Amino acid sequence: MGLLGNISGPLRKRPSSNPFTEYFEATIESEDFAFFAALDALDSILKQATGDEELITLLLEECIYSALLATHNENLILGLKNDPQSMDRLLKDYEYQTTAREQMITKHVVYHSDYINNFGFCDGCDQCRYHPDVNDLITPWSNKDLNFFINLYVGMCTINFAFDQVIFELIPNSPKILVNMDQPRIQEFRLKVFELSEKLYQELS
Repeated sequence: MGLLGNISGPLRKRPSSNPFTEYFEATIESEDFAFFAALDALDSILKQATGDEELITLLLEECIYSALLATHNENLILGLKNDPQSMDRLLKDYEYQTTAREQMITKHVVYHSDYINNFGFCDGCDQCRYHPDVNDLITPWSNKDLNFFINLYVGMCTINFAFDQVIFELIPNSPKILVNMDQPRIQEFRLKVFELSEKLYQELS
């Protein structure tokens, strides 16, 4: 499944109740709403970029980074489900490994960005087998579709900020919710977050 497929592809019919989605939606009127943090992140990039070319390049890299980070968050949640007795250790390890994880993701971002900049061609790297995951970005990148990347960035940032709340707030206080969570339901959560983020951002634009 591609980096973008998990927020845009068809989903199997799942039970309507999703504790992750309910927790996210409960914060909508709160100052802790993940969408607000995503807007702040976008504002930081807009201030950093000196022009549209630099802006779209930054957004491309950050979109890939955010998608890879979301996959790490998914894997952590599945790990917590499979080994609930080790929850405290797993969460501490995840935080402790933040720098190493960021460095690894940044390295992978470079490989994927080069692949996209070369319009889907790569001479060979250790991420070649994952390059198809970013094929959905090649056309909007070729078209320099700034709005596409802005919307995608806000959506992916909202997903990761929402993941942070689920992982470090909801799950430790209600570990039993993991019993019925699996990858399709986590992806359902991602899709719901992305769709709401996209809708809210369009209303602001």
